[in-house]
Amino acid sequence: MKAITSIKEMKDWSQITRSSSKKIGFIATMGYLHQGHLSLIKCSVAECDTTVVSIFVNPIQFNPDEDFDS
Repeated sequence: MKAITSIKEMKDWSQITRSSSKKIGFIATMGYLHQGHLSLIKCSVAECDTTVVSIFVNPIQFNPDEDFDS
């Protein structure tokens, strides 16, 4: 497993991976991983050469009454 924490690092990694003709599976999440995500990850692992799972909690998706910090 490789943790990528910057846009530049992701662009560099994906360019190298795609240039070797590898198929990349991508699962986008908002940080709350659940069985649905796990199902998608399993499908991607079975069908693709490599799988990327994003874990990004977008602060602009929370209104003032919601607790972004928790």
